[in-house]
Amino acid sequence: MGCLGVHFAITEEQAHALIAATDDEAVMAIIEDIEEETWEEAKEAGLLAETDKAWDAIHRCLTNGRMTWDGGEEPLKWAILGGRRMYDGDEYIVTLIDPQQVQAVAEALKDIDEAELRSRYDYMADDYWVEKNDEDFEYTWHWFQNAKQFFQTAAKAGRYVVFTAEQ
Repeated sequence: MGCLGVHFAITEEQAHALIAATDDEAVMAIIEDIEEETWEEAKEAGLLAETDKAWDAIHRCLTNGRMTWDGGEEPLKWAILGGRRMYDGDEYIVTLIDPQQVQAVAEALKDIDEAELRSRYDYMADDYWVEKNDEDFEYTWHWFQNAKQFFQTAAKAGRYVVFTAEQ
């Protein structure tokens, strides 16, 4: 899994546009508009979180240790891949969660400290795309902290969250 992950806290209007999109091309046009029009402003406001390639390990740590769309339990599974799938093709991942789900994820993430994430990391399935080791865990922990803070900010703002990654 070599693609970079990004979370955006988006407005209700942007979320409804994504939901109304009729095909993958329309979804990606909306995502591109969001990226081009709001990247710097959203980043400064804490309404954007990059998770680099660590989103894969973060997802596994928050679910059942595997890279699946439906693994794990709510609300943690909503953080990366457990939201509403907005893109059907193989080129991109685009998932969307609503403000109530964002709030639930933010609350659940509050309790995950470094020791808890490490325990979950060590539990990940052996099909993880890199060797599990201390260096990779530190990388995962670094990017997890970005996501954790992002969800707090997005929840306070009452925003929808869209996760994107190019495959």
